[in-house]
Amino acid sequence: MSNAIIPRTGRVLSPLAAVAALCTVASPAWAGTPINQRAAADPGGAVEISNVAGTVRVTGWARNEVEVTGELGEGTERLDFAVVDKVTRVKVILPNRSNNVEDTDLVVRIPMASRLAVTT
Repeated sequence: MSNAIIPRTGRVLSPLAAVAALCTVASPAWAGTPINQRAAADPGGAVEISNVAGTVRVTGWARNEVEVTGELGEGTERLDFAVVDKVTRVKVILPNRSNNVEDTDLVVRIPMASRLAVTT
């Protein structure tokens, strides 16, 4: 079988089974991936940012949107980014056991008149 993968157990896996096996041991889908998200926001609204494992750099700009860029650290579950009414929330979600999580570095641009709360 030219397209088969033979693991140490000696069993032959089809290519599809091999891909499925590799996916089950891979890191979470978002870990280590670049962040590049943007959403419309109320210029006089509030922006709440939470990143307890890494850095946050916030700048104001003349657009009525919030933009989040950066990279999620290895071991991070995901980034929650949502706008509800006049509040934009940006939160880095860590797993329950977050001892081996690398830093997530965020760059956030917000409307200049927004109220800001940051937890780091």
